[in-house]
Amino acid sequence: MKYKSPTLETNTGIVTGLEVQTKDEQWIGFEPRPSSFLIMSGDALMVWSNDRIRSLYHRVLMSGNELRYWLGLFTFNVGIMEVPEELFNDEHPSQYKPFWILLLLNGPIIQTKSSV
Repeated sequence: MKYKSPTLETNTGIVTGLEVQTKDEQWIGFEPRPSSFLIMSGDALMVWSNDRIRSLYHRVLMSGNELRYWLGLFTFNVGIMEVPEELFNDEHPSQYKPFWILLLLNGPIIQTKSSV
């Protein structure tokens, strides 16, 4: 199962199996160093940054009996999510219409794209 995160998530430890999907829909593996701390941004940060920071589809393939530790940070302010004025102009228009932030929990953010 592939998925995106609404906000942020992190992965620690040395258990392998994390894969991210590239733009051409290929899956590539990622093997963290034992001392690594990985943070992946979610859709909220992608919208807020006007696509400057991208959210990735990712999955975890598990094998064996090793423990894997994962922490998801899903925080929201109640209200409208919109791209700050400082992050768009005539050359780089806003990629998203303002939307109710809790919609991130109900479906894909792509539904709020300006071109829709």
